[in-house]
Amino acid sequence: MTDGASILAIARLTAWRFVHSRTPWIALIVAALPVAFAAALRGHASFATRSFEIEELLLVVLPAIAVAASITSDLDDRAVTYLWSRPLARWTLMVGKLVVLAPFVVVLVVASWIAATAIGAGELASGATIGALAAGALGATMISAGLAIVAPRYGMVLAIVYMLCDSVVGEIPAHVQLVSITHDVAELAGVTGSSPPVAAIGLVVVSTAWLAHGLRKIGRLEA
Repeated sequence: MTDGASILAIARLTAWRFVHSRTPWIALIVAALPVAFAAALRGHASFATRSFEIEELLLVVLPAIAVAASITSDLDDRAVTYLWSRPLARWTLMVGKLVVLAPFVVVLVVASWIAATAIGAGELASGATIGALAAGALGATMISAGLAIVAPRYGMVLAIVYMLCDSVVGEIPAHVQLVSITHDVAELAGVTGSSPPVAAIGLVVVSTAWLAHGLRKIGRLEA
C-alpha cells in the first residue's frame, strides 16, 4: 500500500468514527459559546477586543477534543495495533487524521467568529481576523497532534494545558511572546502589536516543530 493510499484509508476511518461519535456535537456547543458571549456584548465599546480574546479560547479547546483525543484514543486502546502490523508508514496515521480533523477545527473556529461578529457588531468579520484565526486553528491542531504522540494517555489534557500556558506566555511583555501562537494570532489579526510577518514566522515555526516531533516520535512507538 502506498503512503497516499494509507493516508486516504486512515482519513476515511477517522471520518467515519468522528461522525458517529459525540465529539462533533460537543465541538459545536463549545464553538457556540463565543457567539453567545458576542450577543451579550453587543454594542459594548470593548466588543472587538474582548470577543476576539474569547474566540481565541476555542484554540485551547477544539484542537484538543477533536485531534488530540482522536489520536490518543487509538493509541491508548491499542486500536492501531492492526495498523502497525500492516506495511504502511506510521506517520500516515497522524497525517490521515489531520486531513479530516484539521479542516473541521478550522471551519468551526472561523464560522464561530463570523457568527459572533455578525451578531455582536452587525458586520462581517475582517479578512485579517478570519485569516489569523484560521492559521491559529491549523497551528493548534498540529501542536495538539504532536502532544498526543508525546503523551498518548494524556494527550487531550496535555494539549489543553499547553494552550492555556501558551495564552499566559502571550501576555508576557517580552520576546518570549513569539512562541505563543495565541499572541501570534492576535498580531496577525491586528488586534495587538504591529509585527504580522514576525508573528507569522513564530506561528509556523512553533506548530511545525511540534508536528515534526510527533511524526518522528510515532515511528518509535511500540505496537
